[in-house]
Amino acid sequence: MNPKENKRDLWKEVDGNEYQVHVTISTIGSTTESAEEIDDRIVYMEDLEKRKQIYGICGECNEPGTGKRWCQPCNAKRFKDNFKNWTSGNKDIDEFIQQSQLNAVYFKKYLEWIPFEKFKDITYITRGGFGKIYSAKWPEGYIESWDIKNQKWERCSIKVALKSLDNSSCMCTEFLNEIKSHLQVYLLDVIRCYGITQDPNTKDYMMILTYCKDGNLRNYYLNNKSSYYSKIDKLRQIARGLLDIHNAGKVHKDFHSGNILHNIHL
Repeated sequence: MNPKENKRDLWKEVDGNEYQVHVTISTIGSTTESAEEIDDRIVYMEDLEKRKQIYGICGECNEPGTGKRWCQPCNAKRFKDNFKNWTSGNKDIDEFIQQSQLNAVYFKKYLEWIPFEKFKDITYITRGGFGKIYSAKWPEGYIESWDIKNQKWERCSIKVALKSLDNSSCMCTEFLNEIKSHLQVYLLDVIRCYGITQDPNTKDYMMILTYCKDGNLRNYYLNNKSSYYSKIDKLRQIARGLLDIHNAGKVHKDFHSGNILHNIHL
């Protein structure tokens, strides 16, 4: 029997303004009913009917999706089957990435190990507080969803920022905790981390992040004219991003216009 037979794309389009684009996993002490009174956008993992209504169903296992065009159980198996085909050379990093892939409820919730040679046109941008920042093209790009008809990952080619951490060749808890924070926050208005790579010359590890060509908010407004309504919209995005950070139990701790990256496509 052809494995492609009887497999159809049964996903639904998700309005990110009306509903969160991936499920929320309930924490101990919280109740679905009380949280939904506060925010109707939330879709809980245990609410199968709402998941089916908002995300549709997986064309392979016929279970409700866990996010926009995403089935956590099916994709976790695909990731796991590929574990044997890659390694960072560091056991802690491998396990960290593998756990993110097994637990991902949406395409923005997993990490990948990307060999440095996969990046093209690497250009130095600036030096941050803890290391150097570069821009680079990533021709292969990140995984967006599973192509059920052709039985392969759908990827999206993008330009990224590579953020190094000085003297991280031995990998420190600080570096992994920063990456973990990206996974724990709902990511509609927060910069995404795609994975980890390593500079072959310095051996420093690097975060692979969304590239924001407009730089930080301060420089953007110093060099560009913007309408009143555009500024209000940016304030709304900032407030929504802060709310998502706080909902994840996090605090920014260094919040100012120089630390808010501006990207018209975010």
